[in-house]
Amino acid sequence: MYPYIHLIMPSYTLLALIGGIAAICYAYFNSDKEGVPFSELLRTILYGGIGLLAGSKLLFAVTRIPWLVHNFSIENLILLIPQSGYVFYGGLFGFIFAVCFMCKGKPEYRKKLMQSQGLVWNSSEEMR
Repeated sequence: MYPYIHLIMPSYTLLALIGGIAAICYAYFNSDKEGVPFSELLRTILYGGIGLLAGSKLLFAVTRIPWLVHNFSIENLILLIPQSGYVFYGGLFGFIFAVCFMCKGKPEYRKKLMQSQGLVWNSSEEMR
């Protein structure tokens, strides 16, 4: 993969944006089938996005702890998060945690949300 595309944008960032837009479109079109209101879908995307960014930054910071121990200073500690990168699995776990936290008191909404995204099957549907 080329590190930069001619738009002066890292290719990883461009592909992540394309994947995120595709996922939001998929969620929007499938949420109507299960009766998930649009406002709840937006809230899910907002919470998930915050969790995604926080989780990916946090996991990157955890991977930099050995470097921080050897080069400890207040400046390095303060600049660790804003100047750090993103880690995919941290973002994935952060997204899942944020959405589960949002659905904590609403088991029926969680079920509708999971069914609308194809993560679980309706018990009345037969496996094909």
